[in-house]
Amino acid sequence: MEKVVLYTSYEEVPYHSLSNPYSHPANMATVATLLGLEVPPVRTCRVLELGSGTGPNLLPMAASLPEAEFVGIDLSPRQVAISRQGAEELGLRNVRFLEMNLLDVDAELGRYDYIIAHGMYSWLPPPVRDKLLAICRDHLVEHGLAYVSYNTYPGWHLTNVLRDLLLYRVRGLKTPEERVEAAMEALNLLVEGPTDRSDPPARLMRDYARVYGRTLGQLGPHMASSLHHDLLAETNDPVYFEQFVAHAESHHLSYVAEAPFQLTLPQEIPKQIRDRLGSFVDNNIEMEQYGDFLRMRTFRQSLLCHAGRSIDRSLDPARVRTLWARSVLKPVSSRPELNAPSVERFSGPDGKSLVTNHPVSKAALTILAEEHPRSVAFSDLLHAARQRLGQEPVQGDQDCSSPDAEELARTLLRTFSQQRQLITLRALAPKLARAAPERPVALPVARWQARRTSVVTNGYHEAASLTPLQHCTLTLLDGTRGRQELLAELSRLAEQGVLTMERGGRRVEDPVEMRPLLEQQLEEVLAGLVSLGLIMS
Repeated sequence: MEKVVLYTSYEEVPYHSLSNPYSHPANMATVATLLGLEVPPVRTCRVLELGSGTGPNLLPMAASLPEAEFVGIDLSPRQVAISRQGAEELGLRNVRFLEMNLLDVDAELGRYDYIIAHGMYSWLPPPVRDKLLAICRDHLVEHGLAYVSYNTYPGWHLTNVLRDLLLYRVRGLKTPEERVEAAMEALNLLVEGPTDRSDPPARLMRDYARVYGRTLGQLGPHMASSLHHDLLAETNDPVYFEQFVAHAESHHLSYVAEAPFQLTLPQEIPKQIRDRLGSFVDNNIEMEQYGDFLRMRTFRQSLLCHAGRSIDRSLDPARVRTLWARSVLKPVSSRPELNAPSVERFSGPDGKSLVTNHPVSKAALTILAEEHPRSVAFSDLLHAARQRLGQEPVQGDQDCSSPDAEELARTLLRTFSQQRQLITLRALAPKLARAAPERPVALPVARWQARRTSVVTNGYHEAASLTPLQHCTLTLLDGTRGRQELLAELSRLAEQGVLTMERGGRRVEDPVEMRPLLEQQLEEVLAGLVSLGLIMS
């Protein structure tokens, strides 16, 4: 029965989602490297995605790693057809999409370096959920990693109240359109419900419904399919983290960490609480479970490996030496004193900052600011920082054994571990521009996506939302147009009404006024696309 329900649901409404950067092999390899695990090389890896849907995750991966091999399997013939069409239009020969039930997977499917199961575990009936983990065990190479995401308690206890309300409202309704419309109506009832401040549970649910509604609204055209397949799904069974780990262990799989690495670390919990937990918590699994209670976590993205592998959670800075670093930090001072032992502050776009008085680290952070959005290999960054300071390379730099190399690695690792949005570490970096050339070339997969939606995938496998002008400009960046040709094409689109231009809240329709306005904004738009990681070097 469940097979029929799942099949029908995705045939009626394909699930349109976005790329997930945490599921990318480069991110998985980064987390494993920081925990002392050997992993297969990302550049030439073999990747299997279970429940690949319409291909929003696997297609950009295949485009970013042309030497790797990708296989996606999905139950829905309609979704598989959409995926195959996308691969054909993108000219990708390193990805295959198979129409297959998870229960039918056998040894013929082969073995893979990385396996991805995003948004499946909680939505599968128990026998299929069991098969999912069996596939991870049987089809993962010796040093491979599996990514599995799932809904978690205790946070989902709150979401279940909302789900119960929506399911109660849509009972008896058959078509997806009717169910989504009625569910949104019920959601609004909760948002606009009683405002009695003396009733904390009601106030809590009202506030939660507002947050959930805003999250849905951010999905734009994908809102209906997300609501239909997530909260209104026939099956949606959250678990406690410890239950998931036990289930994985029953299949001889070990928990490694969360794919968003920072959520694994005890720094997420205030030190005074960590100290109190430490008096009775026996292991990291218990510590993370208590962390879920304290944060009311609703969702996890866990990495698994074969049982028996040794995981070192000491976070040795020396492991950073094989990684690439990217930073959004910029020096606060217009003239940072790099050689002096004075403290310099580097600030991010959200106001969070990093301070250091270490000359090599100050020079390295300045270089990363100049290179953004590009990443720099650690050894190259260390060498460039020494050059910036007028220093000669020091024996031991290459393996992080020199004091300066160790301090730089420690600074990068500490910031990445605590505030990923400021510094990102990665096992492999894309080739991106740091400034728009005369004839810019956008990532082909992003240009292909831009013909369908205003949310595209950048070089780091992150979803990037575009303004209308960025959106129109991106579709034109195939390397054949310089600035004047771009202005001519954008002017034509504006005159046709495809692109709307405004000045001071007033719509601009006069071509004579439109051209200089576009000319004024073009460089800013191109710089924005570069910063988003969408322009190739």
